[in-house]
Amino acid sequence: MPPSDNAPDEDTVQLVTGQDKRGRDLSRTFFRGRLDGELSGIAFKVVAPDGYSGDIVIMVGIDPEGTVSGIEILTHAETPGLGDKIELPEYKAGFNGKNLDNADWRVQKDGGEFDQITGATISPRAIVGAVKNGLEFYRDNLQVITADKRAANTEAAAPVQNPAPVQEGKGGQSK
Repeated sequence: MPPSDNAPDEDTVQLVTGQDKRGRDLSRTFFRGRLDGELSGIAFKVVAPDGYSGDIVIMVGIDPEGTVSGIEILTHAETPGLGDKIELPEYKAGFNGKNLDNADWRVQKDGGEFDQITGATISPRAIVGAVKNGLEFYRDNLQVITADKRAANTEAAAPVQNPAPVQEGKGGQSK
């Protein structure tokens, strides 16, 4: 997340992103960083359900305009020495400065600009898709996510029911 001087874990917005197979709501929490009282960045988790060895959980940091300031791989079960290269700083740095308007959100092997990690294309495809879907969800719900809950009291902090559902299997859901 870009620099902040508040406690982002105390300045959050939680939105319903869809439902699981049992009909339970899935949600995503947006942690909002502020610098001198102004929104400076947002962090949120996305899950890539289509990793080679299962779910890949990613924390995405963006500026208020939706440009990635960084990603962190939180959990995964990708193949050691191959798919686990998604943890390398140089791989993660490839997302910095990218947004929905300035990047081709595919891996290089598919004609995009993100490193596919030779021999481990499935893992990078899953991450690129999940981050892109997370950015699209942010864009589609920008007004609610960036609303100043101090000015709107509890209205902005209340969960929103299905503002923009994320399709199952598209890498944008969080449990």
